[in-house]
Amino acid sequence: MDGGARLRITLLGAFQASRGDAVLPVPGARLQALVARLALAGGRAVEQAVLVDAIWAEDPPTGPAHALQALVSRLRRALGSAGDVAQIAGGYRLALDAADVDALRFEQLARDGRDRLRAGDPNAAATLLGEAVALWGDRPGIEPAVVAGPAPAVATRLAREFGSLSLDDEIFIDLRRVDVHERLDETARARKLIAAARERALRSASPELTIVLDAREAGLRVRIGDLDRARELVESAEAGLSGQQPAVGAHGLALVATTRGALCLACGDGPGAEEALDRAYAAAVDTGDMPFAATVVVTVAGLAALHGRHRDVAGLLGAAARLRGAHDRTDPQVRALSSRGRLALGDDRFAEAYETGWQLDAPAALTRTDPARLRRVAPSASLPELGDRPGCRA
Repeated sequence: MDGGARLRITLLGAFQASRGDAVLPVPGARLQALVARLALAGGRAVEQAVLVDAIWAEDPPTGPAHALQALVSRLRRALGSAGDVAQIAGGYRLALDAADVDALRFEQLARDGRDRLRAGDPNAAATLLGEAVALWGDRPGIEPAVVAGPAPAVATRLAREFGSLSLDDEIFIDLRRVDVHERLDETARARKLIAAARERALRSASPELTIVLDAREAGLRVRIGDLDRARELVESAEAGLSGQQPAVGAHGLALVATTRGALCLACGDGPGAEEALDRAYAAAVDTGDMPFAATVVVTVAGLAALHGRHRDVAGLLGAAARLRGAHDRTDPQVRALSSRGRLALGDDRFAEAYETGWQLDAPAALTRTDPARLRRVAPSASLPELGDRPGCRA
């Protein structure tokens, strides 16, 4: 057992206590009830009387303080460390963080996801709400039995919180799943999810969701080569922006402009891509959201590739990783650009240029990835001219 690993408690669905990769045996309903009630406090102390009521309810033992102390001793042995359960004046405290209890993490993710949705950040909202739902496993929204015993009001609150996810929340969860399927090259599933999200959007009170869906589907259509449909969707999203800019926010503006840039790149339209990516970059900077800005920078790397500037491609991808805070080997666009760059430069030179971008700090990475830095460079003669491919004609 890794004694340095953090204690984690799973309450949504089947009960589990774990440390690192090791599952800790916590046998018996009373012992699990003790863990559940302590875990729900998120590292804060719980009074003895509250614990006794949670564990024994209407049938308390003779000498409840002694019985509770004996149960705590059993729990310390089960967890493998006496320090995991600390005795505080008048009660006990489980040594963990709220983030290490899935029920508490669900509530925090749901709150954060809705906050990001109200702030006009659909991508972050989709990620957060998708993570919140995933914590429930194969029993979404069912009152967790291990919580219902010691804390019935909390079990009901959790189920209601799950059930209160609005149509808007569900749509953003679908968009997160679309991203996952795109990364797995499961485009048929991604398209089905977008279609399902569109059906929900018809019943939604948030018209800006249609703009986001148009932009996301347009990006998928660009990737699979359906440029006619991609152009229609981009134009629809841009038309929607004229009346919904305050609701969509800077994130939405950047998403639509980035998608327009990707379409222009697929058509070999360098000037059109530059204009669109200028707008996307400015909006992304306004968000102050570095991981989101990274998605724009990856498309800027596509502009560098259009001009045959493969060292810039590598450096931009490295800078995007710095903005994201991690390397991304699953994004199809990153994979495609990296493959082309390695073929053009060789593995060593590509890795060297990538590392240059990766070593920048985030503010420098944001400054160095301005698409204006790629201007006044003629596109490669081998690339298709505007109008040569379906969907690229105005």
